[in-house]
Amino acid sequence: MSDLHCPATLLVIRAADPHVLAGALLPRTVARVYCSPGSHGPATALAGELGVDVVLDEGLGRPEEGRLADAVGAGREALQGIADLHRGETVVVLLGRSTAVAEVLEVSVDGDGFAVTPWPAGADRSAV
Repeated sequence: MSDLHCPATLLVIRAADPHVLAGALLPRTVARVYCSPGSHGPATALAGELGVDVVLDEGLGRPEEGRLADAVGAGREALQGIADLHRGETVVVLLGRSTAVAEVLEVSVDGDGFAVTPWPAGADRSAV
């Protein structure tokens, strides 16, 4: 049986400039910004730009290097908890320290599991 609830959309980001990132997120309505330890500064700046609050989630760990998809797998339990709080909404999850160019994955979470895709799909992410 398929899930009867709307999925939560998590934009999982290893971010660059919070101001540029906020501009790229403007078409979306973001409910909240979550962050891992080590990304609280950029997360606070981004949340300020978006006009939402920021939540430090220790369960996201400290992913500093490696592929962002691997960090999503390692933080799956924490991401599931965030998704459960935000069904039908979009939230941003900042992981690790800022990088020169943002890396973004869109994670849709519902009762059937996680669906992970690059975001924005097919776009030049050098501007994000």
